[in-house]
Amino acid sequence: MPHMKDWNVPILLGTNTDEGTSFGTTGTDTDEECIEQLISSKRWVLNREQATKLLTFYPNDPALGCPYGWGNTTWPNLGLMYKRYESMAGDLTMVGPRRLLAQNMVKYRNEVYSYRWDVPALNTSSTIGVGHFAEIPFVFANPVQNITALGGDPARLELGNLAARMWTSFVVDLDPNGHNGMCLIIIEKLDIGRNLTYTVANIPQWPQYSQETSNFVFRLPKDGSYIETDTYRANGIDYINSIPR
Repeated sequence: MPHMKDWNVPILLGTNTDEGTSFGTTGTDTDEECIEQLISSKRWVLNREQATKLLTFYPNDPALGCPYGWGNTTWPNLGLMYKRYESMAGDLTMVGPRRLLAQNMVKYRNEVYSYRWDVPALNTSSTIGVGHFAEIPFVFANPVQNITALGGDPARLELGNLAARMWTSFVVDLDPNGHNGMCLIIIEKLDIGRNLTYTVANIPQWPQYSQETSNFVFRLPKDGSYIETDTYRANGIDYINSIPR
C-alpha cells in the first residue's frame, strides 16, 4: 500500500462477520461456476489463474462457509456452493482489505483499533447472517429512527449504548476505552410516557492492534463481547492480500 506514511492518523476500523452475503452472489453449484463469477465480478479484479488458486484456500465445506456459525446447514436453492462463494466474496471485498489496512497502519501509529461485528440487524434471515451495515444502527444508538431500526430489546439498546460510547470516546480521546466516564446514554421513550436509560459496564478492554493483532468482537448481550486474535482464514486472506490491486 503506497504512501501509507502519509496517512499518519489514528484509525478505528472493522468488518462484520458475514460480509460475503452482502457482496457475493447466488447460483454457484460447481468450481467452474465459482471461477466464472470470480473473474467476471465488478467488485474486484481476478484472472482465471488467481481465481482458481483462491478456491484452494476455501474448501466446499458448509461448516466453514458464510454465513458462519450455521454448521452444515445449506440452502441449495441459493447454490450448492453458496456458502463457499460468499466466504470468498466477503474476504475479497471487506475482510482482507480491513486486515491489510490495520497491519500497515500499525507501522506508523499505535492508535489502531479493529473490530468484528457479530450481531445481526433486525429481521435478518439465516441466509444473510451479520451482513454489511449491521452495526450502523448500534453505532448511532438512536432507537426512535426506523430507517435502520435498532429495536426496543433492552439487550440491543445496551449494546448500542456501548458502541456509541466507544466510537465517541475514540473521536474525543483517540481511544475507544473511555466509555465508562462519559455522559452519553440511550433513552427509549415508551408508549406509557416513561423514559428508560441504559448504562455500560463489564466489558473487556479494546486493545490496540499494534499490541495484540486482535479484534474487539461485539456480541449480545454486551458483556458477551470479547477479544479475538485476528488470524481467522489466514491462508486465504494472506493470498488475497498478496494479489496486486
